[in-house]
Parts: sequence; C-alpha cells; structure tokens
Amino acid sequence: MSLMVTCPTCQVMLRVPPAADTIRCPQCKTVLQLQPAVAAPVSPPPPPPPPAKPAIPLPFGRPPEPPPAVARRPEPAPTRGGKVTRGKVVEEEEEDSPEAKRPRRRGPTDEEKFERLLEKVGAEARPARTGIQLMAYGAVAAAPGQFFASVFFFSTLLLHSGNNPVLWVPIIGVIVHWLLTIVGFGFCCFGPKEMRHMAVAGLIVMLVHVVSMIGLLQLTARHISLDIVGFEGLNNENSLLGSLLLANLFSNISGVTNLPLIIMHAMQTFPVHVFVLIMFSGGIEFAKLSLIGTLANHYAVEGKSPELGHQSMRFVYRIIWVVLIGLVCELIMIGVASMGFGFVFLSLPTLMLINAYYMWCAFAWAAQFQVLLEVADVITPERFVDKRANLDTLYY
Repeated sequence: MSLMVTCPTCQVMLRVPPAADTIRCPQCKTVLQLQPAVAAPVSPPPPPPPPAKPAIPLPFGRPPEPPPAVARRPEPAPTRGGKVTRGKVVEEEEEDSPEAKRPRRRGPTDEEKFERLLEKVGAEARPARTGIQLMAYGAVAAAPGQFFASVFFFSTLLLHSGNNPVLWVPIIGVIVHWLLTIVGFGFCCFGPKEMRHMAVAGLIVMLVHVVSMIGLLQLTARHISLDIVGFEGLNNENSLLGSLLLANLFSNISGVTNLPLIIMHAMQTFPVHVFVLIMFSGGIEFAKLSLIGTLANHYAVEGKSPELGHQSMRFVYRIIWVVLIGLVCELIMIGVASMGFGFVFLSLPTLMLINAYYMWCAFAWAAQFQVLLEVADVITPERFVDKRANLDTLYY
C-alpha cells in the first residue's frame, strides 16, 4: 500500500512508492528522507465459533456421530448497477404493409352469441311446435268421433238398426285423427334432439297401429251383423258380438275392456289369434296415447311449464282409469248374469257401458286438445334457452 507525505518546502502531497527510502519533490527538487513504512492496521480476524458440545456417549458401545458443522452466514448476492427494465421486443410494422391495412378480426359479442343460440334452438323448436299443433287438431277430430260413436250406440237402444248417417262421423273422425297424428309425430322427429327418439317411437307405433286395424277390419267384416250399422244383410243372429267388434274399431282400448264378453260369445267361433289381435291392438293404441302425453310433457317441461306437462299426462291417467272401471263393471255384470238372470239381459247394460265409455273418451280428447294447444304456445326458443325452471305465473 503506498503512503502520502507532504513536502515541507512547497506543501505538495507526494505519493511514496512501496519500499522506497527517499523521495524527491518534482516541484521544488527537495529530497526527503523517509522512515520505514508502517503497515496499515489490519483488523483482527473474527474469533472462531465455539466448539460444539461433545455428543453424549451412546449405549452398547456405538460411537457417537460427529457434531454438525456450523453453517456460515450467507453473503448477499451481488447486485448489478443501474435500473433493469424488462420488456417484450415487438417488431414494428410498416404503415404501408397489407397487414397494417387489413382490419382486425373481432370476436362475437354476447348479444350475437345469444342471437345465434336462438336461431339454432328455433330451427328445432319450429317443427316440434307444428307437430304438437297437428296432434291437437287430431285430438279435436277424435273427440266428436267418440261422441257420435256414443250417439250411435245409444240409438241402438231405441232402434233396431241404429242411425246409419251418424256412424260415418266417428269413421271420418278416426281417419282424420290417424292422419294428423302420424304427420305430427313426423314433424316432431325434426324437433329437439332430446325428444326425437320418442317421436320416432310414436311414428312407428302409429304405422303398426294401422296394420293391426286392417286385421280388425277383416275380422269385423266377417262376423259383424250389417243390420247393426243400418244396412240390410245377413248374419244378424248375434247382435251383441257385432256391437262389441264395431266398438273396438272406433277405440281399440274398448276391446280390452270388452274382452271378457267377447270371449264368452265367441270362444267357439273365433280362433285364439283373434283374441291376441284384439289385445295387441288395444296395447298399441294405449302406447300411442301414452307417447302423445309423454312427448307433450317433455316439451312443456323444456318450455319451463311443468304444470302444463302434468296436465298432458293427466290424459293418460284418465284412459287408464276408464279401462279399469269398465273392466270391473263388465265382470260385475257377468257375475250377476251367471247367478240366474241369463246372459240375454247383458245386451242393455253392455250398450249403456259402451255409451259411457265413449262419452268419457270424448271428454278426455277434448281436454287434451286444449292442453296440446297450450303446450304448442310454450315451444319457443326463448323459453327453451332460459335457465329458470318455471316461467309460469304462480298464484297463491
């Protein structure tokens, strides 16, 4: 380390090179004698850390482990001088480049996304709405058909041949009901994806129902008395059986209700497959009614109207009750007739039961017509995309 001395003549500070005995001032040429350099005081080294305490001797002669080394105090990391600024290097685009002139693509807004969703849901809701409306018109065609069928069977209580012009009303009503229901299920096949399988099942059931009705028509043409429908003909010795078969044409479920009487009067006449056909046709018609009510229920719930969906299923419950009650009444009549009154007296109660059956079915179809029209009103894309569970006004 070099020392600094002052020239006594000119008072100039002079730097003494290391290991030098004399020095001359470059300004006044004075030679100075130097004393031996005194070393700069050096700070004493830090005291060593205290030795660790010896470990306690372990039993069984195992040597103790060496004490852990004392860790040094960590030194601070060296810092760089100046302020460090981190940034992302971006290449500057020229103003005349085509990329700069091209407008930037922006994403769709929430309103645009909602409009697209409404268009997508509306494309599926419109066919379903049309299908339910056609089924409603099919129901209103079936209701007067069932009513005039009851009028026809009521006229057989008073007239031997019935009222022939009245019979054509339920025939036309049943045909119109079938056509509108088949087309309605066809439209529902293009509705919301969640209910398409049910619409396809309804379409298949309707086609199978048409095939089964062809067999029932052939059966009725062979065994019915033509006098019952108002025409002159033969085979009029069993008018009750003809009335039962004719009633089964207007509503196949009535064949299930009247099956005990049909078996009693035709056990020796009809083969077994005839009874199987009657039961099969009744089951197919019940499946059709159930699919109409269930499909309307799904659409009503999807349209955020669960109470309306329950009303559409009430139609199915009414049909089940009328079948069960009619079957129990017929079994009671058969039991009373077997006690000695004779089966001849079954004709009048049976015709009265058929009248009540068709009047109840006419009421059920009329109520279902109103429900189906209300279900068609809630099949809208705005209701389908709404997240709430119920959009109907609740009154307490």
